[in-house]
Amino acid sequence: MAASRRNIHTCSAINCSNSREKHKDLCFFKFPIRDKERCKKWIINCRRQELDINDVSCVRNFQLCEDHFERSQYMCPDDKDLIKPRKQLIKQAIPTVFQVPNPPPSVTPSRPLPTRHNSPQNSEEHKHKKGKVADSENGNEV
Repeated sequence: MAASRRNIHTCSAINCSNSREKHKDLCFFKFPIRDKERCKKWIINCRRQELDINDVSCVRNFQLCEDHFERSQYMCPDDKDLIKPRKQLIKQAIPTVFQVPNPPPSVTPSRPLPTRHNSPQNSEEHKHKKGKVADSENGNEV
């Protein structure tokens, strides 16, 4: 892909031909070259053999279109399907949606993770009180 084509907002992902020319409302995101660790993940997930993960400057003119990011990677996930608003990625966004064999793993869990709260049922104090109630019901004092 010639450098001049990249400057007109062409997606750098393999098997993706999205461009601003074809899709006027599509957002494009530059590789995060200031965040070397995250940029390496983008490079690895992109699966472009000519890119060197040890030289993040090689992607200075590369960008990915919005199609390569899961809904959870946007500041406002509901904006992903809207046409006009400027879509913004979260600070730690990683592209994972690619049409390649053996694609990168999703960053969004397949089901919501359970949340742990400091509920009275889990606290030692509640367990102690629960034991007292049970013992007093049996006629035993604690």
